[in-house]
Amino acid sequence: MIANILRRSVVALVATGALLWSIPALAADQDFTLHNKTGREMKSLYVSPSEKDSWGPDILGQDTLADGADLQIKFDRDESECKWDVRAEFADGSSGEVRDVDFCTVTDVTFHP
Repeated sequence: MIANILRRSVVALVATGALLWSIPALAADQDFTLHNKTGREMKSLYVSPSEKDSWGPDILGQDTLADGADLQIKFDRDESECKWDVRAEFADGSSGEVRDVDFCTVTDVTFHP
């Protein structure tokens, strides 16, 4: 009888561990998809908390985002700030900004011409 109880306990623990292992990491609330619908190549992208007076680093780095392309932006899971500003700079020298975006509720940002 004790062996039966132990065997069921081990099976339950293994099943619980397998279930937890198969659950993907939860996304941060602020993750969003950026859509470039400008007709221009995006060469730089900056995302910064709205309360800041300066932009963070260029998150595209050496990459660019072609017209019509989309990009998934992932935030650190520990991030708690909801309001963000987004700045895009384009290969033709122009730029665009979207300010005070509540990424705790908004999941898409689209830059248009």
